[in-house]
Amino acid sequence: MDKSGTSHIARVLRGEGSSGKPSLARGFRLGKWQVRPDLCSLEADGRSIQLEPKTMGVLLCLAEHAPQVVTREQFIEEVWNGRVVSDEVLSRAISLLRSQLEDDAQDPRFVRTIPRIGYALIAPVEAPAPAEQAAARASGLHPRAWALALAGLAILAALGYWWSTRGSERQPDGLVRLAVLPLASQGGTGGEPDLADGLTDELTISLARINGIRVVARNSALRFRSGDADLTEAAQALGATHLLTGSVRASSDRLRVTVHLADSATGTEIWAESYDRGFGDLFGVQADIATSVAQALKQRLPAAAADIERASAVESAPASPEAYRLYLQGRQQLARRGEEGIRAAIVLLGNSIAEDPAFIRAHFALAWACTLLINVAPADSAEAIACVDRELATVARSTAMSGEAQAVRAWLELERNLWVEAERAFRAALSTTPDDTEMRLLYSQMQGALGNASAAAREAEQALASDPLSPAAFLRQAVLALWADEDRKAASLLGKSRELGLAPTASPEVPMLLLVRQRKFDQLEAALRDVQRRRGQADDWVRAAVAAAEDAAKGEAAEAAMERAVGAGQIDGLMHFGALVLAERHERALKWLLDRPQLRTRELEFTIASREAAGLRRLPEFHRVVTRFGLDHYWDRFGWPEQCSRASGVITCS
Repeated sequence: MDKSGTSHIARVLRGEGSSGKPSLARGFRLGKWQVRPDLCSLEADGRSIQLEPKTMGVLLCLAEHAPQVVTREQFIEEVWNGRVVSDEVLSRAISLLRSQLEDDAQDPRFVRTIPRIGYALIAPVEAPAPAEQAAARASGLHPRAWALALAGLAILAALGYWWSTRGSERQPDGLVRLAVLPLASQGGTGGEPDLADGLTDELTISLARINGIRVVARNSALRFRSGDADLTEAAQALGATHLLTGSVRASSDRLRVTVHLADSATGTEIWAESYDRGFGDLFGVQADIATSVAQALKQRLPAAAADIERASAVESAPASPEAYRLYLQGRQQLARRGEEGIRAAIVLLGNSIAEDPAFIRAHFALAWACTLLINVAPADSAEAIACVDRELATVARSTAMSGEAQAVRAWLELERNLWVEAERAFRAALSTTPDDTEMRLLYSQMQGALGNASAAAREAEQALASDPLSPAAFLRQAVLALWADEDRKAASLLGKSRELGLAPTASPEVPMLLLVRQRKFDQLEAALRDVQRRRGQADDWVRAAVAAAEDAAKGEAAEAAMERAVGAGQIDGLMHFGALVLAERHERALKWLLDRPQLRTRELEFTIASREAAGLRRLPEFHRVVTRFGLDHYWDRFGWPEQCSRASGVITCS
């Protein structure tokens, strides 16, 4: 176990760098909390909470510098002893600290985020009185011995905490939960970081197909890179029973890959191997590693041996090594998202297919890239849909990726508003790839759009369980909290998603709806203007729209201002629709819906699930939305939601 958190506590106890003030490591008060860094505990209201050593180290560091801001560099120097860690590791420690202090990132009482700089403790720190310090020294221990003893206690406390949480993270029925940490790049020639990340992705995909093994989603595992990560911390954060780590070195025409499989509960290495191959055998190395890991884990899963034997088989290697290299590069571009990355991926994957037209994985990845292009470039939807259909037809000739193909099909059917077909595709996809976080989140979004709140929540919870450090999963939880009118919970979840790296520009409608509900209209106006500026669009309509959100009597003027913006191409469609609803211009909002060729799930979910759209749903003509987009066909097949019903042929929604 890494002791960097406790070493900071021990240094403070020894008085290193002391300014003559009482040592906070022996205890201090923070609001209602009595903080005991020496025991890694928080006490309040007759209860005691155990903190991880690093989390307590972060709190002690904040307390020592309060109320000044502590930068990331200071945390690294003081808490991690100068060992460089990723931003996500610090963000996770802050998030855990806030959770234990019962703090709210959106309305903080203890820890405030200072964007692009660091964090500050804003609650007063009450240091222990000199008499308390004397009592602590009365033990007769030398300060160094005292510090070491307390550090040992902290480590034991942390071990107790860790072991107490392992039981809930172990999978039921003998399943193991495997985290594939990103392979480290070690010297060699240029380009090996993409190669290492590409191999990591491929291993994750291959191992996720093995029955009896649950694989931690790539997004969460990416936060702990092999060679740099604290493996105990990684296992605990990811809920992993086993960890796969390793490295890649590429030099000239040779490739050396070293991998290790360990049981995270005991730290015991189960299997390790090094592969020294020609560069052209990239695919073979990946396939051999996946098979060996499956075999090693089979010894711990005798009941699933037959399934593992079947699932360990992989499709044929690409005929061209260059096809596989281009494929890996395309996958890496795809992982970066954004229109530029998606378009680059489409070119690379097309080149891979040109090298080897029978390479099924490249066809599937191209289908996925074209699906994502539909979202970021709606103007190219027709061409992108044709691409998806063409590539899926090729993938359908192979059973090796049937689950992944169904996932893409589900997304495509959603774009076409073919709800029944999408439902079937989602169920088929998730039956074979249950740990697909993005698929769970998209399925949750569809269920929310169709009024199935409990199903939407269930899918979102499973997505978060599979990908516990996913900002997108926390964002989805925040959206569902909004629909349940749990605004404080939504704000807290949104804050967690931001701490975990969600882009400030992602889903701007979520924080803006929170500002409306909090009646913070000045902040709402500033946020709207910022979005318009980022999009390179005029903001002439913003003041009128905000005024109407504050006072619906001003809705007519807002509608006129927005119509002018629509004519000039200066307003996003979803934002236009949302502003109409908030201004209670329900008839115009209904017309906006009916004029759409298709409805996106975000638009439909706001319409069906939000309290703001209740007036829109009550319009006598709202039934035209239900029949125009085929919602009634889905509800007839799978059940009608609470807010909508059909009686004597008449559809009403409350």
